[in-house]
Amino acid sequence: MNTGRREGREIAPQFEPNYEELWQFIQGDIDSGNYHLRDVSNELTPELKRMPGTSWPEKLKQLVASHEKIGDGRYCVLRNLNSGGTGTVQLALDLKRGLLVATKSINVGVSDYGAFMATVELERRREAYLREMENVKKLGDNPYLLKIFDIVAGKHAKSIVTEYLPKGDLSKSLNDTADVYGFSYSAPAIYRRGKKTVDRLTASVAVQACLGLDFMHEHGVIHLDVKPQNIFVVSENDKLGEEKMRVKL
Repeated sequence: MNTGRREGREIAPQFEPNYEELWQFIQGDIDSGNYHLRDVSNELTPELKRMPGTSWPEKLKQLVASHEKIGDGRYCVLRNLNSGGTGTVQLALDLKRGLLVATKSINVGVSDYGAFMATVELERRREAYLREMENVKKLGDNPYLLKIFDIVAGKHAKSIVTEYLPKGDLSKSLNDTADVYGFSYSAPAIYRRGKKTVDRLTASVAVQACLGLDFMHEHGVIHLDVKPQNIFVVSENDKLGEEKMRVKL
């Protein structure tokens, strides 16, 4: 009998999704036109087709079983997105809400001044970062800030669960448009319209970042690391097709 204890510590119950309901929710994009759900379906379908099972919910269950899960089993890690100086970002499926999310595990590195002191420093920096994320999470929703949904236990350390923005961070867009004035075909069409367009986009991104920072400062939170890698692209055009880029900090 599983008493829910190990070595005197309580074990949190693992989240058990209803795969029939989860699959129906994911497939709701067919009629609803919900683009976020369509992203989920597009991300999962290729791997689901390779899974054993006679129905899509069965295949989904097999897929989840084949991947690492964090947060007491609620988040199924699908693949790595990128790695940076402070951690590794992965794409995951929220098995409770049927949404794609991004998870960031904290990896602050080990310095070279001795194993003991390196461990102390690592833990200090990790805890400071987590405290900062907890403060941002408490701010609530803001159109200029990336949503932080959860801070959960991962395989080796805590992970931060945020909304997933497929377009990535601003540095990717900047790299894509390095030859904008030479009208490089590797750049998005929106950037091949000359200097005035780029100037408008630059001003728009700066204003949105400042609005996000202003909201944080009003609530006593300081960002301390504003850079293209920490500015996330929501969209590159608005609904009217105007030259505009929506971003979040």
